[in-house]
This record gives sequence, C-alpha cells and structure tokens, in this order.
Amino acid sequence: MTTEFGTERVPGPGPGKMNMLAIGSLVSSVLSIFSCCIPDVGPFVGLALAAIGLVLGIIAMGQIKKTRENGYGMALGGAIVGGVVLLLTIILLIAGAVLGVAVLKNLRNMENFENGGVIQQPADPDVLDSDLELGEPVESPNVPDPAPTGETTIDEVTPDASDEAVPEPANP
Repeated sequence: MTTEFGTERVPGPGPGKMNMLAIGSLVSSVLSIFSCCIPDVGPFVGLALAAIGLVLGIIAMGQIKKTRENGYGMALGGAIVGGVVLLLTIILLIAGAVLGVAVLKNLRNMENFENGGVIQQPADPDVLDSDLELGEPVESPNVPDPAPTGETTIDEVTPDASDEAVPEPANP
C-alpha cells in the first residue's frame, strides 16, 4: 500500500495483549494515595493497597519479560508508586506514634504542674474523715509542710487584719 509520502505500511498483528497484573498494580497503587486521606482507617487501608500494588507490579514486570505482553510501564509505575506510598505511610505512622507519646507525657506533666508539682496519690482507705478530731494536726505525706518550725492546727488559725471587712465608700 502506498501513501502520499511514498512509504508502504505493513499490517501488523495489532495491539498486543495487556498484562492484567500491571493494570491491577497501577490501580491499587493510585487508590492507596487517595485512601490515606480517609480518617481513622485510611492509613492502614492505604498501607495494604500500596503493598498490593508493589507486589503486583514486581510480579507483572517478571511476567511481561517472559511473555512479551504490553504493560511494562504500568507495572513499573505501579511498583514505584506503591513503594513510595508504602514507605511514606510507615514513616508517618511511626512519627504519629512518637508525637502522640510525647503529647501524652506533656499533658501528664501539665497536670502535675497544676497540682503544685505534686503527684496526687489516692487517699488512704484506712483513715476516714470522721476519724479526725478538731485541733488535731492534719498530715499529708505528699504535700510539703508549709510551716517547718511547727505544726498548725485548725484551732490556732486566726484571721489577719486583711481578712476583716473593708467599709464601702459613701455615695455622694
């Protein structure tokens, strides 16, 4: 057959057979990118899809070399995208776990700071409030003694001059 350029076209066998594993590799790898955006379960679904895309891509490339099918580029792309998403997802999950532990430790330190720097222990179940009498010193093993020279009892506390009522100014 002659064309206007003077070359002859030889009819070929047509488009070759496409490797289905290559298509599956590329599809699952691309889906793994979008599934990582889903809250809660997304990173784990994305991790699984990326691993599937990586494995399918490697298997497809081996099959394509043996059978001479089409789709080597798809298989290579699926393997590369799956590997990158797999690696990034693992790094982000580890970073999130480390950051979460650091935040929890910081929150615990903040609670201790708000309590005056003292970790509050649960009350002794053997001592009840009804066992204490008026005038008896109250001892707490967790709180430092505010008056190291002597113990203060409830009877000895006297109001300061600053505790007395201040007269209201007269309205003109």
